Order: sequence, then C-alpha cells, then structure tokens
Amino acid sequence: MPMLVPEQESHKLRYLLLAQGAS
Repeated sequence: MPMLVPEQESHKLRYLLLAQGAS
C-alpha cells in the first residue's frame, strides 16, 4: 500500500478524512 498518490487522490483522501471527522 504505497503512500505516494496523485495530488487529486491526496485531496480526495483528505476530503474523506475531513468528512468522517465532521460526521
């Protein structure tokens, strides 16, 4: 599971994390 991901994927993951945190 590589940590290196495209910038778009990084933003998507960050958005998902923020969404889960806000839930």
